[in-house]
Amino acid sequence: MSSENFLKAVYFLKQVQNIGNIKILNILNSFKNPDDIFKAGESEFIRIEGITHTAYKAIAGARKNLQEIERKYDSLRDKCERKGIKIITINDEEYPSNLKKIFNAPVILYYKGRLDASDEYSIGVVGTRYCSEYGYNSCTKIVEELAEKKIPIISGLAKGIDSVAHVTALKNNTLTYAVLGCGVDVIYPAENRKIYEEIESKGALISEYEPGAKPDKGNFPDRNRIISGISLGILVVETGLKGGS
Repeated sequence: MSSENFLKAVYFLKQVQNIGNIKILNILNSFKNPDDIFKAGESEFIRIEGITHTAYKAIAGARKNLQEIERKYDSLRDKCERKGIKIITINDEEYPSNLKKIFNAPVILYYKGRLDASDEYSIGVVGTRYCSEYGYNSCTKIVEELAEKKIPIISGLAKGIDSVAHVTALKNNTLTYAVLGCGVDVIYPAENRKIYEEIESKGALISEYEPGAKPDKGNFPDRNRIISGISLGILVVETGLKGGS
């Protein structure tokens, strides 16, 4: 696990406006001591790739609200402890190895359940929320065959193909992750509560969004990059021409 100081630094940078994952990672890699992020001057920051005068001003501005950010951080840690939510950063061994390699990899992840090194060989299975009987049967058959090889299945807990993929993986005792476009403590859609609970006990629920975050349509494209990032390949079982898959 990351040191507490490193995690605090990551959380602080996530609160800075217009500083995304790529810039955050560049900053983290530029300071040997994460505490320096709270003290370094503009000359040290603008040497970092992607960090302009405007970006430094945003960081300096956030420092003025450091006490409030620390209060939010402590509240987050308490909430995660109460709800059994684990927090990892991109520097942690538990962080999925394939995901580290993608462009714009999330620097922080929240999860419930367990992560397993076998996710290195996983396949993402996605598709329409309104699958046909053919789509249902095809998804079931393919996931069963993957499960025979103990290949982990990654999907998004949505209705339709996602749910079929998760349920089939669970029935066949193979690892499955659900990557969410909301906080890991938010069950969406609500009708998938049973699947959610079974994944938590046998796999993992993963999100880059803080606990309590509600689902938003803008979150799902970002969620999809995590599904594809964890996976060696993506199987699109059935989708519309303008579908999210």
